[in-house]
Amino acid sequence: MKDRFYDDDRHPTLPLFEQSDKADAEKVEDVVGMISDALGPTNFIPTGEPCVTCGQLAKEYKRKLYSSMAMALIYLCRIHKQTGGWVHVNDVTKKTLRHFNNRNGDMAKLEHWGLIYQKTNEETEKRTSGLWKPTAEGICFALMDGKVMSHVKIFNGESTGFAGELIDINQALGEKFSYAELMGD
Repeated sequence: MKDRFYDDDRHPTLPLFEQSDKADAEKVEDVVGMISDALGPTNFIPTGEPCVTCGQLAKEYKRKLYSSMAMALIYLCRIHKQTGGWVHVNDVTKKTLRHFNNRNGDMAKLEHWGLIYQKTNEETEKRTSGLWKPTAEGICFALMDGKVMSHVKIFNGESTGFAGELIDINQALGEKFSYAELMGD
């Protein structure tokens, strides 16, 4: 059979894509698995390398659980306890602006640790719902009843693992904030 772009059969037939009515699903899964393993985030150079397809820098980033994130989690848990429902990010931001004069999206990064989760967006004109809830693990961490790793590894917006040491909420808050003041504020 002639290739539709060339006058002759210059390209060998790959076993995965033999000319048949339907592809062999097992072969496809095997090849996709091999490609995924070969291109996985752990195989990238730590400083990153450009994607051969799109040119984007392919890099695994390590993010620390900062004091501002820990503070946002405390406020999210407090508001959630009062309302019992979803909490809009702006309600948490209003509280954190008393301590920080920035809106850097730190709270959303807590999702990578599994401490919070976002409500599915049902409005097509908005990028996200903006509504969040703490997970059971997030509440335990905020109440000093659990520990998390100090750093999360992120590749292409997805968590790929953890690094650092186990920390509690006080260690995450550091010396900038008093846990007692934030809980009683």
